[in-house]
Amino acid sequence: MKIYGLKYRKDVVDTFNLCFGYPVGWFLYKLPLIPNKKLKIISNPETVHKMIHYPNYHPNKDVNSLIQYVFAFSFWFGLRNPSELVVMTTDMIFFD
Repeated sequence: MKIYGLKYRKDVVDTFNLCFGYPVGWFLYKLPLIPNKKLKIISNPETVHKMIHYPNYHPNKDVNSLIQYVFAFSFWFGLRNPSELVVMTTDMIFFD
């Protein structure tokens, strides 16, 4: 529910209170602050493709494949690195 919806519900409660003889503002409810919109930086598809297919993350081919898979998986499903990757285990990763 948006904050603006809370404001309108508070106005409805104040109207009912006024109908029953209570003054406006008798029902004390402080609305939450409107959050600031944060600038979201979304990488363009070419940059994401270069990051996923970069061949030299690690000299070991298997480790390099794992890093590429983690990048691709996080872009596909929106994992927040590294916090959600810490709880993953190796049996959760399936290579083609």
